[in-house]
Amino acid sequence: IRDEGVYVSKRLSATLDFDFTRTQVTLQAYDVSREFLTTDAPDEDEYGANIGVDYQVGVRTTLTSQLGMAERDSGDQQATLGEAGVGVQYLLTPSSLVAVGYSHSWRDDESDADSYDENRVMASYSVFF
Repeated sequence: IRDEGVYVSKRLSATLDFDFTRTQVTLQAYDVSREFLTTDAPDEDEYGANIGVDYQVGVRTTLTSQLGMAERDSGDQQATLGEAGVGVQYLLTPSSLVAVGYSHSWRDDESDADSYDENRVMASYSVFF
C-alpha cells in the first residue's frame, strides 16, 4: 500500500449516448488530475476516451463491445493504457441475467518494468431486485 498523503482530485468528463432500434453507442472523454498537497509525489494527469457498442441480437440477447485508450503523465513517467473487449448478455428471466466476455488490457510505459498485457475471461450471473 502506498501512502501518497493528501491530494486534490479533479475530474472532467463528457458522455454522449446514441440509441437506435437495436444498437446503443456510448462515447466518453475524460480528464482526471491529482495534485498532491502533503508529499513530494509528482502530480498526476490522465486523459482518455472510450467507446462502447451494444447490439440487441434478439429479445433476450445482447452483444457488447468496448474500446478505451488513455494517456497518463506522472512527473517524468508517461504511459499509454488501453482496453478492448467483447461479450454477450442473456436475460434468463425479467429479474436475472447471465453474461460472458473477453477483454484485453495493456500498458505501454517508458519503463519496460511497468508495461504489461493482460487477457481476461469473465462470466457472471446477476439478479435484479
